[in-house]
Amino acid sequence: MDVSFVGQCYGNRSEIIDRLLTCGIGVEPYGYGWPRGPLTIEEMVRLYSRSRINLGFGGVIGHTDTYCLKGRDFEIPMSGGLYLTEYHPELERVYKIGEEIVAYTGFDDLLEKIRSLLSHPDRAAEIRQKGFERACREHTWEMRFEKIFSLIGLI
Repeated sequence: MDVSFVGQCYGNRSEIIDRLLTCGIGVEPYGYGWPRGPLTIEEMVRLYSRSRINLGFGGVIGHTDTYCLKGRDFEIPMSGGLYLTEYHPELERVYKIGEEIVAYTGFDDLLEKIRSLLSHPDRAAEIRQKGFERACREHTWEMRFEKIFSLIGLI
């Protein structure tokens, strides 16, 4: 599959998915509100690793200009998936944009980046691998809990 998305159907997500389909991009969304419905965790991990591109949205429901890090920002690279998500500054704190993950600003940029990544599989594989390495090196649950426990004085 060329492009997949896992997450709820809300906000502008269905509009963007529909526009991608209209532009000839093979994209398959999964989750509550989509025809294919939600996936189990095991199915999600398999999908992340098999999809050529995993699409992400950074917005917060009900807000047009509020963004945050999401679980998939870490789950997709950790699963060995190539991640293309909506740009927001917090991503720069955890990944090298364009080297470990790819970020877009607006629909035209999204479409251009999808087409470029699909046309350059070696470059896509390099980004995928670097994202996986970064996630394994810095973004595991064990590392997060260790940092939290250290900050509150339990370690």
